[in-house]
Amino acid sequence: MRLFTSLAIVSMLFGLIGITPIQVQAAEAGDLVTCSDYNSVYYLANDDTRWVFPNEATYFTWYEDFDDVVEISCEELSLYSIGSVVTYQPGTRLVKIQSINKVYAVEPGGVLRWIGSESQANDLYSSDWAGRIDDVPDGFWSSYTEGNALALGEYPIGTIISKADVSICGHHYHAFYRIDPQDLFERVYEVFLNPVLNSYVIELSDDQVEPYVDVERKALSEVQFDELVTIDAEVFVEELTEEEE
Repeated sequence: MRLFTSLAIVSMLFGLIGITPIQVQAAEAGDLVTCSDYNSVYYLANDDTRWVFPNEATYFTWYEDFDDVVEISCEELSLYSIGSVVTYQPGTRLVKIQSINKVYAVEPGGVLRWIGSESQANDLYSSDWAGRIDDVPDGFWSSYTEGNALALGEYPIGTIISKADVSICGHHYHAFYRIDPQDLFERVYEVFLNPVLNSYVIELSDDQVEPYVDVERKALSEVQFDELVTIDAEVFVEELTEEEE
């Protein structure tokens, strides 16, 4: 009953915003879909399920608008059973739940990393860090898994950072990197960043970049970067299968 109630709330939220799908057509994995009888938007996973966005705040950490929503027939939509819940995109917002006074960063797979103090949050996200915080609805908090607390100076996996005034061949520009496991710096070209991720880029000073100077660095191709910032439903399915075995 709670799930259907939540879906009704999601439907109302998207209905208030107003969605104008492109056209009625067949859908495939990775599409955002809706149908004429509902205002809800779903993400089609690789296992032929439709994943739920718990609210518009979560949706807008992945997409800036509804331009890519595909309208399919309601008959086709009914063929996809409800899958899991889409969690916040890593490297964007911070999250909490109203009943617990703890703030978390989100890593891939919905892993939560506790930020232990206001001073730590300020060091990571600057003085306007509180403006990044969203409350996750109680009914969807179980979609996340709590990991280890963030160490001082540690940025969560998925964070996009920028180093200003990089000089190559006499030209000065911003260099963008994505924090990967083991604190690897993965070079990301600015053209790869969609407006959502671009709005959450953190600019670091020379002192803040210093801990990363001696770690491995590599440049991501556009395809590799797209794979990292796409809702990864397949990982959840594989983990569930392993548990059942």
